[in-house]
Amino acid sequence: MHPLCSRLVLFKSLCNRYDNLILASKKQYYSNLVSSSSDNPRRLWQTINELLHRNSSSPLPTCTSASALADSLASFFTDKISKLRLSLTKFLQLLNLAIFTTSSFFNLLAVPTPHLLSLFLARQPSP
Repeated sequence: MHPLCSRLVLFKSLCNRYDNLILASKKQYYSNLVSSSSDNPRRLWQTINELLHRNSSSPLPTCTSASALADSLASFFTDKISKLRLSLTKFLQLLNLAIFTTSSFFNLLAVPTPHLLSLFLARQPSP
């Protein structure tokens, strides 16, 4: 078997194990949360309602006009893109890849697949 294929199989196996551990942890957490409230029906229903987000406030913005709503959404997504761009830039700088910025977005130089593969294979897991 090719070394890359065996690493892919190992990666998928570890991802499945990780997912199963997360699910088991969540199940245990929610079970403990409900059982700790089971002696008091009022607290139990309050816990259940919190878990189901029944009484939470609306995450939607409150605006009186369509233009205010559009401005609010534009600001939200502009901030999101800026934060993503910053985190990607830092990550790519760690990999020593060249970045060319344009007005508000950036374009990456095409990196040949063999170069990416050599970077991936050269990275050894830390002990």
